[in-house]
Amino acid sequence: MELTIATFNIHHGEGSDGRLDLERTAAAILATGAEMIALQELDRNFRRSDHLDQPAILAELTGLRVHFRPTVRRGGGEYGIALAATDDLEVDLRTLPREGDEEERGAILTSWRGIGVVGVHLATQRAARRLQLPALVELASPSNGPVVVLGDLNASHRELRPLGRDGLDTGPGRAPTVRSRLGSRRIDHVLAGGGARVLRTWTVPGDASDHVPLVAHVAI
Repeated sequence: MELTIATFNIHHGEGSDGRLDLERTAAAILATGAEMIALQELDRNFRRSDHLDQPAILAELTGLRVHFRPTVRRGGGEYGIALAATDDLEVDLRTLPREGDEEERGAILTSWRGIGVVGVHLATQRAARRLQLPALVELASPSNGPVVVLGDLNASHRELRPLGRDGLDTGPGRAPTVRSRLGSRRIDHVLAGGGARVLRTWTVPGDASDHVPLVAHVAI
């Protein structure tokens, strides 16, 4: 069986031009053609994004079921991660370790079509990621069967390579997913293990965020 899955950090709907446009975000999500997509940096009732309920709006615009879980609550607003799919899902949020004053980070888990799915957004600080990656491996243990990890890991392939010893493969492809003053980098990833394999990956160009969606064909 082959599945099309994706990950996309939507930057609360703000494009590379600084303009907030959820219709453009939704179009980028649909352009992936994914049956399952992990989303990061969604807002609900935040001033910076006009107090919109972004998960609900994206569900309406895409026709997908958007399962949102907040990792940060501030000033009456929520900010977090989601799994969006063509199917109804039962999801569970797990809090990840953090270092110092790093914001709360989490992983959202589900079982979907016979495969474990973990959507995640890791810390920007490497010291925090050193704590979070072992926790992620435990949540996504390939010993439990086929699993994929989708998300903004804020890490290079080099940093993730040791996960191969734990049975999680970073898969093919090195196309950058984010462009910044630090240059073009690939920090969004699709990992697979436990009998699941990433066959190919590609990005969807666009300006809906400071990231571009990363899409993968996965075989089980």
